[in-house]
Amino acid sequence: MSVSARPIFRRLVAPLMLTALTGFIFFSAGSSYQTFGLAALESSREVISHALGITLFISFGVLLDRTVRHVILDGFVSSAMGTPVPGLLKQFSSIIIYLIISAIILSVVFKKDLTVLWAASGVAGIVLGLALQTLLQDIYSGLALNIDRPLKIGDSIQIDVGTIVKGEVKEISWRTTHILDKTNNIVVLPNNKVAAATITNFSGARNHSVDFREVTIDVLIPHERVMRILTAAVIEACTLFAAEGDPAPYVLVWDISPHGIVYRVHYYVGMWQKDRAQSLVLECVLTHLRQGGLRPAMPKMEHLAMADHNWRGIVPSPLETASVLAACPLLNGLTTEDLVLLATQSRIRLIQADHEIIHAGETGDSAFVLIEGLVSAIKQRGRSPQTSEMLKPGDSFGFETVLLGDAYPATIRSRTAIILCEMELAAFGALFSARFEAVNVLSRNLAGTMAGTGVASRLTAGNDADCMVSDIERSISRNFAAALRQGRQHHQV
Repeated sequence: MSVSARPIFRRLVAPLMLTALTGFIFFSAGSSYQTFGLAALESSREVISHALGITLFISFGVLLDRTVRHVILDGFVSSAMGTPVPGLLKQFSSIIIYLIISAIILSVVFKKDLTVLWAASGVAGIVLGLALQTLLQDIYSGLALNIDRPLKIGDSIQIDVGTIVKGEVKEISWRTTHILDKTNNIVVLPNNKVAAATITNFSGARNHSVDFREVTIDVLIPHERVMRILTAAVIEACTLFAAEGDPAPYVLVWDISPHGIVYRVHYYVGMWQKDRAQSLVLECVLTHLRQGGLRPAMPKMEHLAMADHNWRGIVPSPLETASVLAACPLLNGLTTEDLVLLATQSRIRLIQADHEIIHAGETGDSAFVLIEGLVSAIKQRGRSPQTSEMLKPGDSFGFETVLLGDAYPATIRSRTAIILCEMELAAFGALFSARFEAVNVLSRNLAGTMAGTGVASRLTAGNDADCMVSDIERSISRNFAAALRQGRQHHQV
C-alpha cells in the first residue's frame, strides 16, 4: 500500500468495521439478540432495533461520505483536474449524502411513508425559495463557479462588477467570493455577481501577461530612430521588474494621429507589478528620449517657445549634437560654445547590435558619448569572473584613454542598435586651444567618476579630492601641451 493511501485507509476503516458489525447484527441475527440478558430486554426490542438501524445507516453514511471526499474527489477528480477540489463541492456532497441517509432511516428503520414528507417539503421549498431567492442564487452560483472553474483560490484576476476589482482569490464560500486587492484589503463579492461578471484571469499557463504603453512622437522624426530609442528604453526598464524567462519586449508603429506617430511599447509583466512596471517603462522612455534630444509630441495648437533643439534629421547639426552632449555628466559645466565646438569636431556613428566598439587593454584616441540605445561594459581583472554593466544614453566611455593616455578599462559591446558621438584627440585639442579653462572642468568631472577606481589610485596616493583633480589636470595638460600652448599664444595675441 502506498504512503498516500494509508491515511485514506485509516479514515475508512472505522466506519467500515462499524457498518459491517451493525449490519450483521441487524439483518442476520434476527431476534437472537433478544434471548440475551434479562427478560426486561423483551420490552426494549423496538428501541434496540431502532438504535442498531440508526447506527448502521449513520456509519454507512460516514463511510460513503469519506469515500466520496478522499477517494473520489481528492483522488480521481483532483488528479484529472490537476488542482485540489474546492471545499464547497465537498460540503455539498456531504449534505446530499446525509439527506439521503436521513430519508433511508425514516423509511427503513421507522417504517415511515415519505410521500407526505416529499409533498410537504415541496411546498416548503417553494416558500423558502421565494424568501431566500438571493441567497439561493449565491449558493448555486458558487457551485457553478466551482464546477466551471473560471477562477480558483490563488488566481490573480480582474473582475468587472460595475467597478473594476483586481486582486488574488482567497476564498469561495457558499455565498461570497473573497478577493485580496492591491491595497491588502479583502473585497467580498456575492457569488451571483461574480458568476455574471466579466473575469480576466491572469493566472493561466504563464505567470505573466503582456502590457503596453503608447507614446506619440512628432511625424518628422524618422521612425527607425524612434523604434531604436524606445526598444532600448523598454529593455532597460524590463531589467528592473521582468522575471527570468519572460519573452523579450518589443515596439510597434501603431497609428498615425493628428499629433504624430503613435508607438506601442509592449512588455511582459506579472499582475502585481503592473503599476510599478508602467512607471519604470515610462521613466526610461522619457529619459532615453531626452538623452536623444527628443520629447513626446504635443498638440499642434500649442506653440511653445522651445528652449532646446529637437534632433529631427538623420544626421544632426552641430547645435543639435551639442544639445544631446549637454546631457552627458562628464561634459557638465562646459558652455554651449564649448559643446558646439566639440560637436563640430566629432562624428555621429550608427552601430548595429552585438558589435564590439572597443576592446579592454587596447589604447586608442577616441572617446564616446552614448546618444541612443544600450551597450554593455565588460570588465575582467585577473582571474576574477567577468562583470558586465549596462550603459544607457548619456553615459560615456573612453575619456580616461583620450585625456590621460591610459588603456581602455573595459570591452564595450552594443546590446541594441546604437548611436554614438565619437570625439577624437583633435576634438579635445581644439577645445583646449579655444578655452584652456575646459581642462579644469573636465578634470573635476573625470575625478568624480574615477574616485575609488584603480586609475584614481595610480594618479594620487591620497584621498583628497582636490589632489586628485590636480593630478588629472596635470596629466591632461601634459598630453595636450601643444594645444594649450597654442591657445595661450592665441589669447595673448
